[in-house]
Amino acid sequence: MFPASADPLRDEVTKPKRWWIRALHSGGHPSTRVSLAVILYVFGAAVTWTALTPVGAAPDEPAHIAYAAGVVRGDLGELVPGSGDSPRRLVMVTAPEWVNSFTVPARSVDEFRYPCFATIVSREANCAPELTGSTALAEIPTTVGRYPPPYHWIVGLPTLVLAGNPAVYAMRLISAALATGMVAMGLAIASPARRTWLALGTAVAFTPTAAHLAGSVNPSGLEISAALALGVGLMGVVASDPPRRNMAGLLVALSFALAWSRPLGYLTFVAVILASWLINRAELRAWLRDTATRTIVVVGASAAAVSAILYRVLAGLPARAASAADPTTGSTLFGTVGLDSALDEVENYLINWSLDLVGRFGWVDHSPPGSVLFGWVLLTIVLVLFVFIGSTRRDRLALTILGIGALVITPLVAITTTIHSNAYEARYHLPLAVLIIVGLAKVSSGLPESDERRFTWSLLRWGAVLVPIAMLVSVAASLHRYSLGAEAQLVDLSHLLFEFKEWLPPPGALAVGTLGAATILTAPILLHRSTRQRAGAVAAQTGSTHPTGNRDR
Repeated sequence: MFPASADPLRDEVTKPKRWWIRALHSGGHPSTRVSLAVILYVFGAAVTWTALTPVGAAPDEPAHIAYAAGVVRGDLGELVPGSGDSPRRLVMVTAPEWVNSFTVPARSVDEFRYPCFATIVSREANCAPELTGSTALAEIPTTVGRYPPPYHWIVGLPTLVLAGNPAVYAMRLISAALATGMVAMGLAIASPARRTWLALGTAVAFTPTAAHLAGSVNPSGLEISAALALGVGLMGVVASDPPRRNMAGLLVALSFALAWSRPLGYLTFVAVILASWLINRAELRAWLRDTATRTIVVVGASAAAVSAILYRVLAGLPARAASAADPTTGSTLFGTVGLDSALDEVENYLINWSLDLVGRFGWVDHSPPGSVLFGWVLLTIVLVLFVFIGSTRRDRLALTILGIGALVITPLVAITTTIHSNAYEARYHLPLAVLIIVGLAKVSSGLPESDERRFTWSLLRWGAVLVPIAMLVSVAASLHRYSLGAEAQLVDLSHLLFEFKEWLPPPGALAVGTLGAATILTAPILLHRSTRQRAGAVAAQTGSTHPTGNRDR
């Protein structure tokens, strides 16, 4: 047990070492150990979804695979007109023939290829044919043309040397590594004095939906992890914690990753900046007083946003020109609605969207058992209540604005300007929703020594210890859906052991998934051990005899 005056989380910031020396010598520091455990959990979760999800079973994955295979070959795609009642923004890219074999028989360009089991929960994944191994180049349609190319270029690299299932799994592993790298950068930016709280919040915020997307070929995984990391970094900086300039460089890197992640990633980036300023305004303002730091951050962040906006404008010029010549060309698939109707839609879908933020998998066709969904939501609600009880009026107002912005305003704007609610998915505002947990963790770290502070610490700590178990349950339920058909409840998961399975991942993928699951199980053990002393320190600082503090001392 650390005495109040020797809490390493507070004393670490006073060490006059360069950042890289401190990093090398802080292996035993509690905040570093907790952060490494969380990074291990994030990577293990993403890799497990990578291995145990059928090829093409993530949202829009076939389209993103085709686009990535084209982008890495220097082809950003050529717009082609749609036809029929629902014209679509399709582009043709030059890619290997195997990326066009997700389903049979072949379809026309207006009916983009989807896996045969997509949206049909009772249909197992064994209906899908093996991807061909043909590497001959062909013109392949995709519905995700005009996306910012950096993510697709990186994940498309395996298609230059691999084909079929091995290429897809390699692309997914790269996507999982990118997401994990984002989270690691965010935690590296945060001050050691605040990092443990934020690391625990990160574990709770990284829901099964986030892990599922991070382990698939879909830039939503990068957007969510980059937004989470940027929020952790901006809310974790402490003005007295050097070095500023090195951390500023990481912030700029995260800014580019987020702004260039998806077509509207620059809007998400701006929203993350505003949310972080609301929660950590005083520290950020003091942190940016350093001229060099301020210059790096302001210039770098501005360049990220402006360049992403310019690319979107330039990429959209061909579609606008085609629309002017032919109204059916380049039109959107879904219409938009008025403000009144949108408010009704948000009200009707709010509960479902809240649950989907925790777990919604495949082609938005199945979820984890209800106990996982409601347990995660209940943990968040209780955390909100106790943080609100102990925090200042300003912090409560900031968290309220963040919550309304993430859960109401974002989907409201989207369905009134971009896409109708019948196609809107919660994953589109998950990049901002994860900041709610991060904001709660940051505010909790600054609470005065009280019962509320100790209780929020316990919630974050035990939440971070238990969510990996919930993640494994979610993966198992998803595997049940693809192997046996139908959504699974807890009592149904035993069927995976005792019933004949219609589909299983390839042996190599199954082995990788098993290793990923073992990594997930390692994380809560490390988290529990790494936070035992810190929990005791929380109690010691207040002279409390709180049972959690006694148990952990």
